[in-house]
Amino acid sequence: KANLIAEKMYQWKYHLAGLYEQALGVREGGVLSTMLLGEKNLLDAEVKQLYRTAGISHILAISGLHIAVIGMTLYRLLRKGNFGFWGSGIFAAVFMILYGMMTGMGYSSFRAVSMFCILLLGQAVGRSYDSLNAMGFTALLILWKQPFALYDAGFQLSFIAVLGVVWAGKIVQSAYQGYAVLQKIGTGFVLQLVILPVTAWYFYEIPVYAMLLNLLVLPFVGIVLASGIAGGLLGCAVMPQAVLVHIVLLPCHVILSGYEKICTIASGLPHALLITGKPSAVKITVYYLLLAVGLFLLSHVTKRQKEMQQMTEENGRQKRRKSYRGMEWSLFACGLGLLVFLFTPVSQGMKLTVLDVGQGDGIFLTDGHGGHIWIDGGSSSEAAVGTYRMLPFLKYHRVNAVDVWIVTHPDADHISGLEELLEQGYPVHRLLLAKALSEDSSCQKLAELAKKQGTSVSYVDTGDTLHLEEMTLQCLYPDADETAADCNGL
Repeated sequence: KANLIAEKMYQWKYHLAGLYEQALGVREGGVLSTMLLGEKNLLDAEVKQLYRTAGISHILAISGLHIAVIGMTLYRLLRKGNFGFWGSGIFAAVFMILYGMMTGMGYSSFRAVSMFCILLLGQAVGRSYDSLNAMGFTALLILWKQPFALYDAGFQLSFIAVLGVVWAGKIVQSAYQGYAVLQKIGTGFVLQLVILPVTAWYFYEIPVYAMLLNLLVLPFVGIVLASGIAGGLLGCAVMPQAVLVHIVLLPCHVILSGYEKICTIASGLPHALLITGKPSAVKITVYYLLLAVGLFLLSHVTKRQKEMQQMTEENGRQKRRKSYRGMEWSLFACGLGLLVFLFTPVSQGMKLTVLDVGQGDGIFLTDGHGGHIWIDGGSSSEAAVGTYRMLPFLKYHRVNAVDVWIVTHPDADHISGLEELLEQGYPVHRLLLAKALSEDSSCQKLAELAKKQGTSVSYVDTGDTLHLEEMTLQCLYPDADETAADCNGL
């Protein structure tokens, strides 16, 4: 019976996804299907990358925001209809469990649905709801069934984000009580402080403008979800091509189109993504300890201020205004100090790494003082080797740009990854090619691609030397008069 219900939910999911695609088009329909149904296979790769670069990709995941908008709206409507605590709670809980099943019941959706059901149960029996206890109980449920979920990036990000909202966020909101704008800015900032170490640990980079963009984006997510649900229900009752369906889904079109424009602008700003490398576990541990201490002190100072002696209304206002301004600057100063501590690179010596790229070649050399050289970089056996092996390696080691890229010869198994990186706009300052291959068509094509991306292209001959701060390389082969057929090394 459970499998039959799951199958029915699966069918509804793809029926609605098809409806959204017909009404909104492939790009916006794919975004709405991902946001509302958890169907990521329909999401356009370019749009996904835009959202990730901008730091708003979390709105695509089924999370507490979705459950709050959908579940709580349904529950309140039922309560107004005099269904009572138990009747409203049971109906809303069953509906949200089915919704979770339809979206695939990932870690974030399971957490959100479970916490929602605990909230309803608490209201039905007249008990208060504690977010931290509900979150902890939900985490235990997941780990009881899947212990290794503890090491999953999605599990960690989901629960750490909630911890940042219900614990750190509440401390900041209490500190800036009475100042709505500062509450929103402070909460967004401290939430970023909480999740950034985990983001850097798994993805080796962080979106720089995420906090600002989330302030612009999040207020409209509820409208998108409400419009999407209404349009989906209406589309099931009438033809998806009906004018009324398009009218109901118009807010989705306007907002999602705006999201894409905002993300495009943000992606074009300088340093939209900051490559951080993978911080050490020790640094992350110390970071979180310092963050916890800082939040504890902020909470203590706020409490003390509220216990200060009664003053005249005017003097009290002036004093509070000054103290809030001081806390505002101290919060941001401490946060920036923590980020500097976490992402300050540790100096390393000279290092040579030979990557496993399958049938091909890829060698990385660093002098330990910021000079980075890459030799070849391609594969004939691994698809997208540049995207999934070479680029993650560079980000892991916090290499923001390669100073010199040496290509021994332009066979596909030596340059396919390099071509991928150049097409994606990864900075390569200088490209070295063999002078003997200057007339080779593949070599010329690679040189044109590099120049288009702003890379300086040079051709070298036997005896030419390359000087970096801490090392010198010399070209041993081939001579400029070698034929292209004989050249297989530089």
